[in-house]
Amino acid sequence: MKPTFPRLVHTGLGDTVSYKDRFLYSRHDPLKNPETVARKLEVLPDTLLILPSPLLLHGAGALLERLPANCHILCIEIDQQLMAFSLEHAPAALLANNLISIIRTDSPAALTDYIDNLGIQNFRRILPVGLSGGYQLYRTAYDRLIAATDRHLQRYWQNRMTLVHMSRLWVKNIFRNLARNWRSLALPFPVTGKPVVVAGAGESLEHSLESLRSYRDRFFLLSVDTALPVLSAARVIPDAVVVLEGQLANAGDFIGHGNRRLSLICDLTAHPSTLCAVRGEKYFILTSFCSTGLLKRLQSCGLDIPLVRPMGSVGVLAVELARKISPAPLFLTGLDFSYIPGKPHSRGAPSHLLTLAATSRKNPVGWYRESMKYPLIEVRGTGGETVTSDLILHSYGLDLGEVIQADSAVYDLRRTGIALNAVVLNTDRDFERVLTMWESAATGAPAGRKQPKSAAHEDQRGCVRKFLEQEISYLNVFLDLYTQSGDRLDDTLARSRLVSALDQVDYVYLDFPDAGEAEKRTPQFLHRTAASAVDFRKNVQRALTILAQ
Repeated sequence: MKPTFPRLVHTGLGDTVSYKDRFLYSRHDPLKNPETVARKLEVLPDTLLILPSPLLLHGAGALLERLPANCHILCIEIDQQLMAFSLEHAPAALLANNLISIIRTDSPAALTDYIDNLGIQNFRRILPVGLSGGYQLYRTAYDRLIAATDRHLQRYWQNRMTLVHMSRLWVKNIFRNLARNWRSLALPFPVTGKPVVVAGAGESLEHSLESLRSYRDRFFLLSVDTALPVLSAARVIPDAVVVLEGQLANAGDFIGHGNRRLSLICDLTAHPSTLCAVRGEKYFILTSFCSTGLLKRLQSCGLDIPLVRPMGSVGVLAVELARKISPAPLFLTGLDFSYIPGKPHSRGAPSHLLTLAATSRKNPVGWYRESMKYPLIEVRGTGGETVTSDLILHSYGLDLGEVIQADSAVYDLRRTGIALNAVVLNTDRDFERVLTMWESAATGAPAGRKQPKSAAHEDQRGCVRKFLEQEISYLNVFLDLYTQSGDRLDDTLARSRLVSALDQVDYVYLDFPDAGEAEKRTPQFLHRTAASAVDFRKNVQRALTILAQ
């Protein structure tokens, strides 16, 4: 029986590796191909180089000699035996080099967490570099890790750009929502034993309305805010509506719902005016949109607000929340991430109504021109057909695929949209059959119920007041030091103390495009942060006034 562990094989021109009946470098000249690839590679600054299966790190030395500024080599190994082999036989000087890291994982989440700790903000792009045959052993898995890393980096910079535009509003919304909705902060997250239908606002929602109406009492309906007018018009009232938008732009989603009481699952960063305009229970969550001291203090101040990772898409977030609501099967509709050019949502959605209202003899194409703003791509649809999407929507669809990929109890009611890893239900009868199967299997199981209210409900107001007063204190410390520094911002000690105080209120500069560690120490940057801190202090003081009413 042939050994299944890797072996070091010496040749006249260097060492190779034998594993699983193959050589992972050439058995004649092991160094030639890795060195050639490394020397011909064009590497731009700020690049994270991904080396699948590093083995003996052949070629890595040549890469190091040519690395531009702010680059790093990340070696990924999937096979535990090959990882142990690399740590034993790869050159110690390369393993100890600060520009080389090595990780053993087959998990995209673990890999992206590692890159975050490595300093994802230092990289603008990734570059996969295959220097060994170990890549071919697990090619599909390595490609999945590389694709996840690429999406994670893209998402980071998309989020960074979003922070520049939105973080200031989000933080102000947090202060206002805490002050206005403190009574709701003690409400437990809704829980049920029923299956959950997540309804987005894509075109496929139109095809599902009849089924949703027919079996409405047999599932929990979780709707995104933009789908609410479509569902209301069809007399299909959701059990809960997810509200994520920090701007007032989505206020139109709540026009025409008949002043009904609605249960909202709303982000603490959502626009306060939208939340105040709707009667009913409000269950708050908080998107961890940035690693900032503000969110950490909010998590530890006695307010039990669930933290969720940033999704970008309210539909993807709704699917993740659905798993917190019920362990029962999950059905998807309206989450198409594709569209007919000129028709971004279902009939009756605010964007569709606005399109019809804006149509005239001189402007007959509605939102067709708007749909051409982003590069369009053709992707495979749920039935194998070709559907139209764009780069942003398609990235959300990939995110949704990651959320549901490990869940076998996800069913697709959409009949159109991008392909997902879910069981497709083509007919109304299929939907009813799955519901019946679940109800039969769940007979005798305890029904879902709402968790008991927190005994500390009356303390929520005090927790909010303490949190807001603490933020005032942090802002005052920074501004007092700034005032005392006067014209001495060039003094190293004074500037160091000021930067230390600034780190406590780092949210005041999240919207600055140049918010790097080096820039934080310049007098010009500190002048701008002081002006920003004054503005935030006014907002926190206003929130305290609202809380006292």
